[in-house]
Amino acid sequence: MKPSALVVLLLGLTSNTAWAKSVEDLPNTQVYDSCSEGPRVWHVICKASEGHHKRSALEEKLLDELFQYFGYVASAYTHVLEDLPMDSPQQKAMIAEQKAYLDGMDDCGNDLKCILRAEKRRLDELNALRRKLEKPLPDAEMQRLTKG
Repeated sequence: MKPSALVVLLLGLTSNTAWAKSVEDLPNTQVYDSCSEGPRVWHVICKASEGHHKRSALEEKLLDELFQYFGYVASAYTHVLEDLPMDSPQQKAMIAEQKAYLDGMDDCGNDLKCILRAEKRRLDELNALRRKLEKPLPDAEMQRLTKG
């Protein structure tokens, strides 16, 4: 197979989410165990947290928040994907929005406060969307099953 054909094949595979068996298989839902994985912004956060830096208590607090919010955003994003029909246009749009969010944080460079603001903004967006997509509890069915 020619290299250009392989690139086209790989691009086709990455642009379609029909291959995913579960939400966890979709882009940007993975948890990163090391600084060599993940998007560029993850590398910036990891590098800032390396042990050879002497940090103030304020800087330690900022790093803790960065790690927490990175996880919060990833979790909220995964929950939103679960609430959308698998391989739907809405789900594909959400994946594209998450990629744009991660790519957009590159504009922050090494400014950790900028990254944290972007994380908080994205978390607010995702939480608002989660509330909007939330399905009401089936009260009548629950009362029937529990006999009141």
